[in-house]
Amino acid sequence: MVKDLKNKYRLDMLGLIEMKRQVVTRIDVASIWGQHGAGWEYIGSNGAAGGLLIIWDDLVFKMNNCYKGERWLCVEGVLIKSSFNCAFFLVYGAHNRDEKIHVWEELRYMAGLCQVPCCYMGDFNEIVHVEERQCTTVLPRSAEEFKDWIQDMHLVDLPLTDHKFTWFRGRSCSRIDRALVILEWIEEFPESQLRGGQRGLPDHCPIIVEDKKIKGGPRPFRSLDSWFTHEGFLRMVKEEWRGLGDIQFTEKLKALTIPLGRWHKANFGDIDKKLKVFEEEIKKIDDMVSNGVYDGTMEARRKALVRNQARINIAIREFYKDLYHQEHYPMVGFRDGLVSRIDQEDSEKLEVLPSAEEIKEAVWDCESSKALGCDGYNMNFIKKNGRISPLTVGGDRIELSHLQFADDIILFCPPEEETIKNYKRLLRCFELMSGLSINFDKSSLIPVNCDEQWVQRMCSLLGCKGDTLPVKYLGISLGANPRLVKTWKPIIDKVEEKLSLWKAKVLNKAGKLVLIKSALNSLSVYYLSLFKMPKAVAEKLISLQRRFLWSKEDDSNGMALVRWEVVQAPKKLGGLGIGDAMIRNTALLFKWWWRFAKEECLL
Repeated sequence: MVKDLKNKYRLDMLGLIEMKRQVVTRIDVASIWGQHGAGWEYIGSNGAAGGLLIIWDDLVFKMNNCYKGERWLCVEGVLIKSSFNCAFFLVYGAHNRDEKIHVWEELRYMAGLCQVPCCYMGDFNEIVHVEERQCTTVLPRSAEEFKDWIQDMHLVDLPLTDHKFTWFRGRSCSRIDRALVILEWIEEFPESQLRGGQRGLPDHCPIIVEDKKIKGGPRPFRSLDSWFTHEGFLRMVKEEWRGLGDIQFTEKLKALTIPLGRWHKANFGDIDKKLKVFEEEIKKIDDMVSNGVYDGTMEARRKALVRNQARINIAIREFYKDLYHQEHYPMVGFRDGLVSRIDQEDSEKLEVLPSAEEIKEAVWDCESSKALGCDGYNMNFIKKNGRISPLTVGGDRIELSHLQFADDIILFCPPEEETIKNYKRLLRCFELMSGLSINFDKSSLIPVNCDEQWVQRMCSLLGCKGDTLPVKYLGISLGANPRLVKTWKPIIDKVEEKLSLWKAKVLNKAGKLVLIKSALNSLSVYYLSLFKMPKAVAEKLISLQRRFLWSKEDDSNGMALVRWEVVQAPKKLGGLGIGDAMIRNTALLFKWWWRFAKEECLL
């Protein structure tokens, strides 16, 4: 949230209160500010309480001196662009009156020591007017003293116009966060203003001191993957492409940016407005609390909005983090003997023009989100026309198109009619080339969160039936919840079926033990290697084994001769070596971790 705030408002200096860190490292600063040049000073927290941190851009502010108190942090220096000498104070106000007076006296002394215009910002934990605290009619004594201190220091309390309060906790609201500047500061920066940021989950709203709003220039054209989620996008592109006629390919792409821009504005142009409405709705809830309207559902709604927005911000940040990730490649130098000279035949092959198949293979191997040129079209825009779109899975956006075992295959695709048509064409080509026939009567279309009418239309197109999760594939219920006991019912039924065929009266204890080890334990291995077994299922399987081992000749329950923990223990530890199903389950699951770490192909 802090990094998003810094990027959103293009902050040149950032102050954090109650950071709850005893030591701040360069890595901590880089995670907030980024990798480019930043200076910082901090006061470590006392355990999990307190802590102050100021970070600034080295190209904007140069620090000359730093002063630290128990509840304040001061950096004195010069603003490089205007050569303005000044000092910034980050303040964390005390809670009781005596400690507050002590902090104010320390700040008074430091102002005389610095002898430069000062800006005091932070949580002063005190109000100045009765309107700044809800349901307050009289200023407390400490507030009157704070007001006198501001006047004695000749400070200007920058007005906060877009928020009434900056601190919220249940029904309580106050404006205790503020920025105080000296008159010389106003003369140097006459357009200085104070605004409140979006609160999010913390109790306090961030406050931003800014001189003027800097707007960016026009944005270059960029194709967006979100366009392909719109039902009519591909149809629009084909119509516009045909309408451009027989002009040069690159000129055609350039001309296409105009109708694409109009289409984006018509269908996606209100995204910024929607985000603005989203932020205004959160602020509206805070304003309602400020006016005395509060209930539990309102606070729950605000937190839900904030969490959704935070989830969106995290997804966007992770997407661009992966997008601009630079993998490390070893530096290879051309020295004598490192690279051999190619022969004449290989040299001629390098000059041969690539075939259409080679070009297509090269394009399809390119990452979809990357734009290779300055025209703004990414590779996804080129691949989508006539291609079978894979299904992207997980945070790493793994492209999954099919899974195959022997003659059983699962085809994955997003809910796109064009992709399903291409699958139909591909399967028809397979039939013609192989001489085999695909039985669509035994095939199923399994939708996930799709419209029912669209699913029926696609089933009619493919000539197959529709189905719903969970379904059986290679003996496993796909889509079933492995934490539910009913998912494991086939295993329990198989064990009970085996036990019903065995006659306990013709078996001694040794024979029963061999059957448990060789047959009963092996029935569940397939499931145990894929799913985490619930405790209730393990107890059920153990009870069936225990009953079979200790049963009498007439199949009635017998008395257990030793504890079952002893029966499960290895023989060298005095047990019978049946084994613990839960430990076996954990070992089989860890096998996948080992394979993911050791094998080159992870899927």
